[in-house]
Amino acid sequence: MYDLVIRGGSVVTPDGVLSTDVGIFGEKIAALGNALEGREMIDAAGKLVFPGVIDPHVHFALPV
Repeated sequence: MYDLVIRGGSVVTPDGVLSTDVGIFGEKIAALGNALEGREMIDAAGKLVFPGVIDPHVHFALPV
């Protein structure tokens, strides 16, 4: 059993888009597969999932 499972989304990988679940153990992606079970579940049906992607959107010119 995983700590977190993101279920039912369209998972974007370098090889294409997969309809699969993402199993997370601790802070790491541990598995891609179907019908994974987790202590916490997130329903991602109809959404894109980008595992391991960091949002690079920043505004360096704005004052802090």
